[in-house]
Amino acid sequence: MIIKNLDSYLYIKPDKAKIQEVEMYFNSKSKLSSSIIDLVKIDINKEGVTDSLKKINNFLNASNKSCVFVKQLSIEEMYSVDLVFLPTIKEAKDFLIMDEIERDLKKKE
Repeated sequence: MIIKNLDSYLYIKPDKAKIQEVEMYFNSKSKLSSSIIDLVKIDINKEGVTDSLKKINNFLNASNKSCVFVKQLSIEEMYSVDLVFLPTIKEAKDFLIMDEIERDLKKKE
């Protein structure tokens, strides 16, 4: 699994079929940052994968952080899960920037 900082975000690229390692990683951290999780090697249709992705997303959201998954999906796959999937890392970073701006604006209201 690759874990590194990408600008001000955490970038994680799990090994093939090891999405549970990412879930365990987030459960073990006390300080979290908005994250980009690259799923290029992961089959999201495999049993249990979307459940792990939802847990990761909910865990980060509960900590007031954002999460975006990098994976090119078909339209049918996009509508089958309630998570944010974008096809490139650049788009993922742009999404996180916009999400942070939106969170900051809500705090000021």
